[in-house]
Amino acid sequence: MTTVKTTIYAFGAYLFLTGLVLLAYPTVLGTALGAPLEAAPWLRLLGVALWALAYYYVRAAGSNNRDFYTWSVHVRVGQFILLIGLVTLDLITPLILIFSGLEFATAVWTWFSLQEPTSPSTIER
Repeated sequence: MTTVKTTIYAFGAYLFLTGLVLLAYPTVLGTALGAPLEAAPWLRLLGVALWALAYYYVRAAGSNNRDFYTWSVHVRVGQFILLIGLVTLDLITPLILIFSGLEFATAVWTWFSLQEPTSPSTIER
């Protein structure tokens, strides 16, 4: 397995596990991030969305969709910048940057992995 595929599988696993926590125990993360208990149904819905995203990541890695890898870097970096803006405007808690920072770090990992030279013998289909 190539390094870049590993980064995508790892991020898919992160999304799956985070989604699982939100589905099963929405108040755990919600309370930690300052969400009111009434937000639990919405947090469960977010968990479902994260599971859908996890599916995309795992399928993209399985098919070695390098375009998807690049797009995912763009989205993860963009969401990190957007969330920094929302924190700066005091619209969301700064604690969200812990999760977003992890997503940013995995985007950087994917980006560097995409820069590695590939030979025909190392490209997986």
